[in-house]
Amino acid sequence: GQAIARRIVPFKSEIAWWGLRDKPGVAWPRYDDLLGLARWCDVLVVAVRAHDDTRGLITREVLDAVGADGVLINVSRGFVVDEDALIAALKEGRLGQAGLDVFEPEPTSAARWQGVPNVLLQPHVAGATTDSMQRIVRHSIAQLRSFLAE
Repeated sequence: GQAIARRIVPFKSEIAWWGLRDKPGVAWPRYDDLLGLARWCDVLVVAVRAHDDTRGLITREVLDAVGADGVLINVSRGFVVDEDALIAALKEGRLGQAGLDVFEPEPTSAARWQGVPNVLLQPHVAGATTDSMQRIVRHSIAQLRSFLAE
Protein backbone atom coordinates (compact mmCIF):
# COMPACT_ATOMS: atom_id res chain seq x y z
CA GLY A 1 0.00 0.00 0.00
CA GLN A 2 2.75 2.44 0.86
CA ALA A 3 4.51 1.74 -2.44
CA ILE A 4 1.27 2.53 -4.28
CA ALA A 5 0.81 5.73 -2.27
CA ARG A 6 4.36 6.88 -3.10
CA ARG A 7 3.59 6.42 -6.79
CA ILE A 8 0.44 8.56 -6.43
CA VAL A 9 2.16 11.47 -4.64
CA PRO A 10 3.39 13.19 -7.86
CA PHE A 11 -0.22 13.46 -9.04
CA LYS A 12 -1.00 15.67 -6.02
CA SER A 13 -3.96 13.50 -4.99
CA GLU A 14 -5.15 13.27 -1.44
CA ILE A 15 -4.07 9.97 0.08
CA ALA A 16 -5.48 8.18 3.10
CA TRP A 17 -5.58 4.57 4.19
CA TRP A 18 -7.09 2.03 6.49
CA GLY A 19 -5.69 -1.29 7.64
CA LEU A 20 -6.40 -3.98 10.19
CA ARG A 21 -3.40 -2.74 12.20
CA ASP A 22 -1.96 0.73 12.68
CA LYS A 23 1.42 1.37 11.10
CA PRO A 24 3.26 4.07 13.06
CA GLY A 25 5.26 6.44 10.92
CA VAL A 26 3.10 6.20 7.78
CA ALA A 27 3.00 9.62 6.15
CA TRP A 28 -0.71 9.62 5.28
CA PRO A 29 -3.74 9.81 7.56
CA ARG A 30 -5.38 6.56 8.65
CA TYR A 31 -9.15 6.21 8.75
CA ASP A 32 -10.69 4.51 11.76
CA ASP A 33 -12.66 2.11 9.57
CA LEU A 34 -12.89 0.85 6.01
CA LEU A 35 -16.38 2.27 5.42
CA GLY A 36 -15.21 5.74 6.37
CA LEU A 37 -12.34 5.49 3.90
CA ALA A 38 -14.67 4.12 1.20
CA ARG A 39 -17.10 7.02 1.67
CA TRP A 40 -14.25 9.54 1.46
CA CYS A 41 -12.31 8.25 -1.53
CA ASP A 42 -12.76 8.52 -5.28
CA VAL A 43 -10.52 5.50 -5.90
CA LEU A 44 -10.22 2.63 -3.44
CA VAL A 45 -7.09 0.57 -4.06
CA VAL A 46 -7.19 -2.76 -2.26
CA ALA A 47 -3.71 -3.99 -1.34
CA VAL A 48 -4.02 -6.25 1.69
CA ARG A 49 -2.34 -9.49 2.65
CA ALA A 50 -3.96 -12.78 1.80
CA HIS A 51 -5.36 -14.01 5.10
CA ASP A 52 -8.62 -15.26 6.57
CA ASP A 53 -9.02 -11.80 8.16
CA THR A 54 -9.22 -10.21 4.70
CA ARG A 55 -11.52 -12.77 3.04
CA GLY A 56 -14.66 -10.95 1.87
CA LEU A 57 -13.37 -7.61 3.17
CA ILE A 58 -14.84 -5.66 0.25
CA THR A 59 -18.58 -6.15 0.67
CA ARG A 60 -21.64 -4.65 -0.99
CA GLU A 61 -21.69 -2.03 1.76
CA VAL A 62 -18.10 -0.98 0.98
CA LEU A 63 -18.80 -0.89 -2.77
CA ASP A 64 -21.88 1.26 -2.20
CA ALA A 65 -19.82 3.60 -0.02
CA VAL A 66 -17.28 4.07 -2.85
CA GLY A 67 -20.29 4.98 -4.97
CA ALA A 68 -21.49 5.51 -8.50
CA ASP A 69 -18.64 7.88 -9.34
CA GLY A 70 -15.99 5.80 -7.57
CA VAL A 71 -13.44 3.26 -8.71
CA LEU A 72 -12.34 0.02 -7.05
CA ILE A 73 -8.90 -1.38 -7.88
CA ASN A 74 -8.01 -4.78 -6.44
CA VAL A 75 -4.36 -5.84 -6.67
CA SER A 76 -4.53 -8.02 -3.58
CA ARG A 77 -6.23 -11.43 -3.86
CA GLY A 78 -9.49 -12.33 -5.52
CA PHE A 79 -11.12 -13.63 -2.35
CA VAL A 80 -10.82 -10.20 -0.72
CA VAL A 81 -13.66 -8.82 -2.88
CA ASP A 82 -17.18 -10.22 -2.94
CA GLU A 83 -17.23 -10.59 -6.73
CA ASP A 84 -20.98 -11.23 -6.91
CA ALA A 85 -21.57 -7.94 -5.09
CA LEU A 86 -19.02 -6.21 -7.34
CA ILE A 87 -20.65 -7.46 -10.54
CA ALA A 88 -24.08 -6.42 -9.28
CA ALA A 89 -22.80 -2.96 -8.24
CA LEU A 90 -21.29 -2.37 -11.68
CA LYS A 91 -24.36 -3.61 -13.54
CA GLU A 92 -26.69 -1.52 -11.38
CA GLY A 93 -24.51 1.60 -11.55
CA ARG A 94 -23.90 1.70 -7.80
CA LEU A 95 -20.13 1.55 -8.46
CA GLY A 96 -18.57 3.61 -11.23
CA GLN A 97 -15.69 1.43 -12.37
CA ALA A 98 -13.42 -1.42 -11.33
CA GLY A 99 -10.01 -2.74 -12.27
CA LEU A 100 -8.97 -6.25 -11.28
CA ASP A 101 -5.94 -8.41 -11.80
CA VAL A 102 -6.95 -11.07 -9.30
CA PHE A 103 -10.10 -13.19 -9.19
CA GLU A 104 -11.90 -15.82 -7.15
CA PRO A 105 -11.38 -18.41 -8.49
CA GLU A 106 -8.42 -18.04 -10.81
CA PRO A 107 -8.53 -18.26 -13.69
CA THR A 108 -11.84 -16.48 -13.90
CA SER A 109 -14.47 -17.38 -16.46
CA ALA A 110 -14.94 -14.90 -19.30
CA ALA A 111 -18.67 -15.68 -19.20
CA ARG A 112 -18.84 -14.46 -15.57
CA TRP A 113 -17.80 -10.96 -16.68
CA GLN A 114 -19.69 -10.80 -19.96
CA GLY A 115 -21.93 -7.74 -20.06
CA VAL A 116 -20.38 -6.21 -16.93
CA PRO A 117 -19.85 -2.50 -17.71
CA ASN A 118 -16.93 -0.31 -16.73
CA VAL A 119 -14.56 -3.07 -15.67
CA LEU A 120 -10.98 -3.66 -16.74
CA LEU A 121 -9.78 -7.24 -16.27
CA GLN A 122 -6.05 -7.91 -16.41
CA PRO A 123 -4.03 -11.05 -15.72
CA HIS A 124 -2.06 -10.84 -12.48
CA VAL A 125 1.46 -9.86 -13.52
CA ALA A 126 2.90 -8.44 -10.32
CA GLY A 127 6.21 -10.24 -10.80
CA ALA A 128 6.58 -9.35 -14.46
CA THR A 129 9.49 -6.94 -14.43
CA THR A 130 11.97 -6.50 -17.27
CA ASP A 131 14.56 -8.44 -15.27
CA SER A 132 12.22 -11.27 -14.31
CA MET A 133 10.98 -11.69 -17.87
CA GLN A 134 14.58 -11.90 -19.15
CA ARG A 135 15.32 -14.59 -16.53
CA ILE A 136 12.21 -16.51 -17.60
CA VAL A 137 13.30 -16.40 -21.24
CA ARG A 138 16.85 -17.54 -20.37
CA HIS A 139 15.50 -20.36 -18.21
CA SER A 140 13.03 -21.44 -20.90
CA ILE A 141 15.76 -21.53 -23.53
CA ALA A 142 18.02 -23.56 -21.23
CA GLN A 143 15.19 -26.02 -20.51
CA LEU A 144 14.41 -26.36 -24.21
CA ARG A 145 18.08 -26.96 -25.06
CA SER A 146 18.31 -29.56 -22.32
CA PHE A 147 15.20 -31.34 -23.61
CA LEU A 148 16.41 -31.31 -27.23
CA ALA A 149 19.87 -32.58 -26.25
CA GLU A 150 18.38 -35.75 -24.74
